[in-house]
Amino acid sequence: MTNATLLVKLDYAGKAASGKSSRGACLRFVTKGIAIASCLTLAALSARATTTYTWSNADGGLLSDAANWKIGDAPAPSCPTAADNLLFTEGDYTITLDGDASFDYLKVIAASRTDAKAKYVTFDLDGHSLTLTDATAKCNQIDVNQNLEPPAALANGYYDARLILSNGTVNATSPILLGNGAYNHRGYLKITDATYNGSISLGGSSLFVIENGGVWNAPATQTLGTEKSTFTRDCCTRMRIDGKGTKAIIDGNLWWNNTYDTMIVTNHAYLSCTTFVLKRSGGGGGSYAYAEVADHAVVTNTSNCNVGIQPGVAGGSYSELTISDRSSWYCGNAAQIGQSSSTGCLICVSGRSSFDTLTVSVGQGGTAVSNTFELVDSYCKIRSTGTQGILLAGNYNDATCQDNGIRISGTTARFDLEGGFRIYKDTGSYLAFEIPADGFADEDGVARVPFYSKAAFSHNAKTSGYVSSGATQLRIKANDWVRRHPGEQLTLMHFDTASKAALQELADGVVFEDLTGARLEKTTVSVSDDGKDLILTAAPACGLILLLK
Repeated sequence: MTNATLLVKLDYAGKAASGKSSRGACLRFVTKGIAIASCLTLAALSARATTTYTWSNADGGLLSDAANWKIGDAPAPSCPTAADNLLFTEGDYTITLDGDASFDYLKVIAASRTDAKAKYVTFDLDGHSLTLTDATAKCNQIDVNQNLEPPAALANGYYDARLILSNGTVNATSPILLGNGAYNHRGYLKITDATYNGSISLGGSSLFVIENGGVWNAPATQTLGTEKSTFTRDCCTRMRIDGKGTKAIIDGNLWWNNTYDTMIVTNHAYLSCTTFVLKRSGGGGGSYAYAEVADHAVVTNTSNCNVGIQPGVAGGSYSELTISDRSSWYCGNAAQIGQSSSTGCLICVSGRSSFDTLTVSVGQGGTAVSNTFELVDSYCKIRSTGTQGILLAGNYNDATCQDNGIRISGTTARFDLEGGFRIYKDTGSYLAFEIPADGFADEDGVARVPFYSKAAFSHNAKTSGYVSSGATQLRIKANDWVRRHPGEQLTLMHFDTASKAALQELADGVVFEDLTGARLEKTTVSVSDDGKDLILTAAPACGLILLLK
């Protein structure tokens, strides 16, 4: 083998397609066990500058067949090499790899069209790897993007760019780019039965899907969604992780930045990261970011889980995390809801799901309003042994910090605290129980207390001189239970450490939200003699009420 031959060794070890044109077809030569690709049409076997190759076969074909490529408007004299850029125009076709491949830059752009049919450029990796290896700043990228503004006539038309990567491995050391930040530039990427090792940049209203056993290994913190000064409903980024064996493993934090951003982890899928942040940032009012974990999905984050922690604006900064259908979330440190001026933020755990965290804080910040942790027919474990396993509203000199609370409903609902529970007085906070018709019980039907703590309940005064934003309320909906269980008692909260004074203050703030008449008059909340239990006593039966009168 000559030195000239070694100079043009390609990183793509492909095969000529059977029955295809021989123009520039790439063949594989094996010398001393090393696979080396060469192009028959090369007149001089030497290194050359980067060239942009454009796919020209609307029916798809082998990546290794030069007959499928053009350079500018002319047929390509050879197949692309590792130094080249690859350009694909939106359409319904499949490119197949028949060997491991390395390139500089890969781009999919949308075509100008007016039909609504989604069109997909599919890479069938056929068990091989596609690697982007050039070290320059612009390279190592897959760009799925409508790069230019559409013609005026298509301002309300369809100009998505869509790419599917399947059946193999893709490696990149710079992000795959989806969209370019404009509302109408919608990149789409699907990883199906494939592994992607690299980062993602989501902009505009793009969609990133991992499904069918696909795996995303992200090497660092991922910041998804483009912060903008104004928003519309078309400006949202979305990620869906779907299916058994499907995983997103992020070696760093996962931040959601945009308004109307949506993340869905579902159908036995798995997500892991360090800190998880679901926030809304920037201008515009009344919009939110949303994350859903459903249908036996599992999420773990080793540090904080923050929902709505960035400053909001007039009109609200709503962010919601829902966990449902026997799914689970493990948080290594603090779950924080509605910090720093956030409004209307929510974590809701429902449908026999579980939430396991070190601590929970709700509305711990100035001008934090109407933030909620809601537990519906599910289980929440608080691992901290400190006095603030759950902290409801913080010690702030702020009259607008109010209506932050915890809601408990559904038969199997249960807060299980290794440590204590603290509410600051005069913060307008609430603890709400919606009592099932037959009370609370575990999945075997054995009655149990819905709120249990191995420590104490503390109802702390704010710093002297701090303004009040309202008294603490105990909100109870219990009509069905009171009707079915006249005169009976139900323990709502138990603390292993006596907390009589604090519990009595909570009982004094009771508001029955659905009782009327005699039931409202005779149903009571009290504290046990040992100061450890908060007890609901139903009004006696109507006949007995008349006798008592």
